[in-house]
Amino acid sequence: YDRQVIYNTFEDKLFNLKNKAELRGKYCLDTEELIFLFSSQSVENERKGMDLLIKAVRDLKITNYKILVMGSQGNLGYEVPSGEHIGYLTDKSVIAEYFALSDAYILPSREDNLPNVMIESLLCGTPVIGFSIGGVKEIVRHGENGILAKEVSWESLR
Repeated sequence: YDRQVIYNTFEDKLFNLKNKAELRGKYCLDTEELIFLFSSQSVENERKGMDLLIKAVRDLKITNYKILVMGSQGNLGYEVPSGEHIGYLTDKSVIAEYFALSDAYILPSREDNLPNVMIESLLCGTPVIGFSIGGVKEIVRHGENGILAKEVSWESLR
């Protein structure tokens, strides 16, 4: 059999460093607020860990933050503390801008292999906060380009 390898590629012409302050102005977001980004095609997908994220941010000691939720809203039955739903986005240039204007991308997946969103976030200069699972632990270097929680739990994510 003749085999070919098709390499995973990323659009670095879109996903790259941008001016955070300008982008926050463009989207009417506070330049002094900590902004965290979370995305999932469906926030109801338990594997993606939205429930862990919500539990982790309840009763945080910091108050000057906002969580932007990108993806289909679904029916969670509860609100994300300090959250704002920005919708299901399809324009990659807009998605890249949201990565770039954020202070961190939160990836609370219970299981994942090598999420593209993690790489896209890092290409935009935005660190990733997630669990030490699958391909996440291969790319995120704790304390350098993100934070790896020690176990898959909301307490560890906090």
